[in-house]
Parts: sequence; C-alpha cells; structure tokens
Amino acid sequence: MAKTLHTNNSRKMAGVPLRRKKDKRKRAYTRNRADEDIQALLDWWNGRWDD
Repeated sequence: MAKTLHTNNSRKMAGVPLRRKKDKRKRAYTRNRADEDIQALLDWWNGRWDD
C-alpha cells in the first residue's frame, strides 16, 4: 500500500509535486458559460444581431 503524503514537506522529500492553494482572486477572471449563453440569447431576442 502506498504511503499517503499529507504535508508539502513530505511530498517534497518524496519527489512528488507540491499541493498549491487556490488563488481566490483568479475566480473573477473565469468565464461563466451559463451567463454568456443567457446574454447571447437575450441579445438575439432583442434583435441586437439584425444588422
């Protein structure tokens, strides 16, 4: 059975990639596909693309 590596120090000593914390600031840069799809549908209904 493989040894579980819980801490970054034990992962470093075993040569396994370290665990990284997620950056909460990057959440603002992610795309929300559902919002984009809804906005595109509303634009289509309102005739924004009728040029």
